[in-house]
Amino acid sequence: MSKRDASGMSADGESAGKKIKADGGPKPIIFTSPGSRTTDTRIVVFNQEFHVSSESLRILSVYFKKFLDPINAPDRKPASFKFKYEWFTRVDDDGMWGLSSDPKDRDLSLEGFKGNSVLQENCFHNLLRAMFCRQSVVSSVEELGCLVEMADFYLCLPAVSNSLYETTINNQAFSRSIASYPCLALNCAYELRHALLFREAMIHCLGPVSKPRYKELISDKLRALCAYFESKMTLKLHAVDNHLRLIQANKEVYGDVVHKFFYSTLSSCYQPGPNGEEGTMFYPQYYRRLINGNARDKLPDNLIASIRRALEPINKNLLRLDTMRGSFGIGDFKDAFLCYEVLDSDLPWDREQQDWGDIRSFDDGLPPQSNSAA
Repeated sequence: MSKRDASGMSADGESAGKKIKADGGPKPIIFTSPGSRTTDTRIVVFNQEFHVSSESLRILSVYFKKFLDPINAPDRKPASFKFKYEWFTRVDDDGMWGLSSDPKDRDLSLEGFKGNSVLQENCFHNLLRAMFCRQSVVSSVEELGCLVEMADFYLCLPAVSNSLYETTINNQAFSRSIASYPCLALNCAYELRHALLFREAMIHCLGPVSKPRYKELISDKLRALCAYFESKMTLKLHAVDNHLRLIQANKEVYGDVVHKFFYSTLSSCYQPGPNGEEGTMFYPQYYRRLINGNARDKLPDNLIASIRRALEPINKNLLRLDTMRGSFGIGDFKDAFLCYEVLDSDLPWDREQQDWGDIRSFDDGLPPQSNSAA
């Protein structure tokens, strides 16, 4: 935790968390840059105020570099005695919200907003954290989705991507949420060009084997990439099965016990369908039980060793964030493989490009007004 001075400012230039003002609202959150404690810009996102340096905003966001000064800047006076610039929340007729520097929007009603205003406040706070080179505090993939949408709007995706180390490495709640929303996580990772998150989400998107969730992806590019890894796994399983068939055929070494073991293990991983319909075979569970099943205690050691060698290509857990829930074929992963390896060359973006995420054409020269209703 960073130390704070007598004013409540942290050593890295961010004010203390949401305290309550005398009027009942949260205290402003202040961001400053090294060597400067000046804040000349006030941004009001629903009920939360942020005080920041306009100079820093211009440097850190292409959006604010272009639109912080109104088009009629020569005729505009400072927004108030204390602030040169003031931006307010404006809710459009469609229920979306955006920031406006028009003084007429200062006291507009926000009742028409259709989403979660607290989520929007938190996401904008994280956006500023990222822009000012602090770590974002994100508790779920859903929250990250909102932040990514906002970062795309304000043209600072690279900054947000760089701010997620603490969230991805040290936040188990966030890591577990990837399994619940793998497609959203994969989309976010793609937008952020975040390799670690992309690899993690890819593994979750490819499960369960009987009904992989990647097929719900909207992006044709990402769906095709997932299908590519699914096909690679199919080839790997063919090789594994061929090895296992050779083991079963070697009666001279293993005897007849091997056939009974494989059949009983396979049968134990079949789930009948309702009303006599076709059921589901959990193949990851089957392969796992060949290694860990109770029946193996009755097998000769040389047979167990041969089965383990055959399953080595798939007996891997390449999850790096959600590390608390075991291995493939067990529990939550009884119908999932965790050995999908995404190489750097497989990542669907140019890893050498430096200026991604901050280029957009505003043909009319006017800032877009709507942001998100999430």
